Amino acid sequence: MICGVAVFDLSESIDRKRDIQQLDALWACIAGQEAKRLKSLHDLRSDVVWFTNLDANIFRTLNLYRMPNLRGDTWLRTRFVQIQQELGLDEDHVTPKVVAETMSIVVQNVVDYAKEHYDVSPSSRSLNADFAKVFNAPVSNLPDAWHMHFEPLVKHSLVAVVSTTARSATNAYMTVKPNRLSHARQILSTPVPLDVGWEQGIRIPNVKSEKWLDSIETPFLLKFSLKNIDPAIAEILSWGAGSQVPREWMSDVEWRVLREFCDIEIKEILINRNPGVLLKQHAMLPSGQFDELSYTCGIVAELMWTSLTTKVKIGNHGSQKNYTAAAAWLRSSDRMIMFKHAQRLNAEGCLISLYGTGMITVSYPDGALSQYLKTAVSNGLMPPSSKFQENKGLRK
Repeated sequence: MICGVAVFDLSESIDRKRDIQQLDALWACIAGQEAKRLKSLHDLRSDVVWFTNLDANIFRTLNLYRMPNLRGDTWLRTRFVQIQQELGLDEDHVTPKVVAETMSIVVQNVVDYAKEHYDVSPSSRSLNADFAKVFNAPVSNLPDAWHMHFEPLVKHSLVAVVSTTARSATNAYMTVKPNRLSHARQILSTPVPLDVGWEQGIRIPNVKSEKWLDSIETPFLLKFSLKNIDPAIAEILSWGAGSQVPREWMSDVEWRVLREFCDIEIKEILINRNPGVLLKQHAMLPSGQFDELSYTCGIVAELMWTSLTTKVKIGNHGSQKNYTAAAAWLRSSDRMIMFKHAQRLNAEGCLISLYGTGMITVSYPDGALSQYLKTAVSNGLMPPSSKFQENKGLRK
């Protein structure tokens, strides 16, 4: 499949407000070719899948979903502008022509790798969905009465850190990430529960409940109340912040981390009588000697694990979809891994805004960029290359 990149001219006001009535000219490029200046999206080749810098709001406003070969800015899950920044392609430093030419190589490499190694072809609006189709993600067999307990865990993909101290309006933001492939390997190393085999109505001991939970060797889900949260991590934890609904249930993955920092009162428990299992995709991750250094393998690995957290069919009920218990455990693992990263950054004085899905957004005051870069790198997190370029400019 031939892929290309289309970088549309978006004014600063449009980019900020996401308010647009028409599209102007653009730069378009197919991998290995020189970018061309086009007057209209209708000048784009129809036999090429085009990754664009247009967000969902623009697609809806202009009915661009009707064009089957156009893809929005989150097609690769990581937003177009974030990839730009990670690769040092911020338009403050390079021209849109260079952006189109470089990004087209990145996109074609990802698509070629996905096809060669997993037989994934870009037919959906997101490459996540294409991976999910090929992986034949298991159907959801969670009973409707219990699905409501698992769904909030899956949908809580980002934790929004709530600060009790107002931050300066002049603070800038930066997203830092662990190595994508290493992070995916860590998440997929988490044993996940089956959808079947859950039991409720189990008596909870009045004393030594923590020791009792420690003795359980299969996955469990707790209805709980947090108390006496350690003040040193209360802000970073910001339990439930970012979720669309109150978080009343937690997985055993979360319990094993959070019990160190607070008292957890158990109100109810669901225990699966089956042991947790490793998903087969763990063994399918890129495994070459230098694959952790490959940007392509990193993007593919992130697409792989996140594709397993999407909604899937319910049994044989056709178009009806639900999440799986495994998806809830994968999201829990990601949140706890990134919580630990955020905790370390915060301990060294960094202001955390949000974390989850393999990334942390920090808020830094004027003059602090250099220190934030050093802190992130020393803790195994990679800032975007554009921030190193910016810092170099500030030091001149």
